[in-house]
Amino acid sequence: MYKQFSGFLHRRNPFFILSIIVLLNAASFVTAEEAVQFMFGSSSKLKITERSNVSVYENGAFKGLTYNESRAVLDYMWYENGYSQYSGNYYVYEASKKDTRLIANPVDLNEFCDIEISDRGVYRMPEDSLVPVLRSFPVFPDKELIPGDKWRDYGERIVDPDNNGKYTRVKFYCEYRYDGLQDGRTGLKHVITAQYAMRYKPGDTAMADPDLKQISGRHVVNIYIDEEDRSSIFIRDKLDEQYIYINGRTLKHTGFILTWYNDVLGIDRTLVAEDTKKSIEQKQIVDVELIDKTEGLTLSIKKLHFVPDSAELLFEENGRIRSIYEMLKELDVKKILVVGHTADVGTKESQYSLSRLRALTVIDKLTELGMAPSIFLYEGRGGDEPLADNSTDEGRAENRRVELILLDD
Repeated sequence: MYKQFSGFLHRRNPFFILSIIVLLNAASFVTAEEAVQFMFGSSSKLKITERSNVSVYENGAFKGLTYNESRAVLDYMWYENGYSQYSGNYYVYEASKKDTRLIANPVDLNEFCDIEISDRGVYRMPEDSLVPVLRSFPVFPDKELIPGDKWRDYGERIVDPDNNGKYTRVKFYCEYRYDGLQDGRTGLKHVITAQYAMRYKPGDTAMADPDLKQISGRHVVNIYIDEEDRSSIFIRDKLDEQYIYINGRTLKHTGFILTWYNDVLGIDRTLVAEDTKKSIEQKQIVDVELIDKTEGLTLSIKKLHFVPDSAELLFEENGRIRSIYEMLKELDVKKILVVGHTADVGTKESQYSLSRLRALTVIDKLTELGMAPSIFLYEGRGGDEPLADNSTDEGRAENRRVELILLDD
């Protein structure tokens, strides 16, 4: 699809369009006479990655550091009336390290989301959605820009300062300035600086922590848009926020949030599915089924034998795990979500805990064989997704499984 901008014909770039209104010279330096217009656009897949490094102070005393990460690879669905829709799963997890080494990350939140993004970057989505936490940012003006131009627009953040599942939606008003094209470490970048204040009091929004009395704070943001690969956006957000609770307790967050927007191809599901089926047959891996789910191609490992009511895998499973390891190495998958499932027996809490530990056990076995721990996410879904009737021994055995979901990256 093509769009016309001020006499120049531009192919609609994946996810992000930068229309150069005046031709750049060979040196590619922006001058005061040159103007650019930024627009969001359609894509086959949109990858959003966010990493935060925040110091937390409680009642004035240092409480600790938090390292959180979220990722999503969203499918482009359609474009209509100036909006593109994207759909997919959003994963939020604490970025974990051991002895400075990255390890597998437990998923804290896994939510399917539908997002509509306008050409200017304005979001439309269900009000009860928890992700993404930053919305309608950046928003671009519907005009050409030259270095020094400023504009303002609204954005939203979803905050959970106590990390206890009590979310608050905060609307903010942001001021932007286009600083022009600058030479960065990885090439020429269009630079936008932005800043906004966080202000909240009870009654501002329906999604709110009832114990929260006030939010105040400031964000100073640098936005870098790659000149050559215009689908690539990097955002560095320096934050300083204070939260005051009804009981007088205070929290202060200082640090930074890094966000990347990239257009990605994703895995070729048809090709990977064919290779996986061939590998299962050639290696004669029993009780492993390949399922094409919305979340991703899924290897369902059935009838895994654990010590009863334990996450300890029996020795007899080592051969099957090794065959699965060899198959995964051949596929060269970049990110895998490992999901544990149990039969619906016992309490929900015990099911979630056991299924999560069993997922981690499978990861431990695969990493002992040579896979990098950092490619794994994991979660436990207990008995929430049964395949068979839990009232029979056969049904419960089928429901006890571990799934490896091959994620786009």
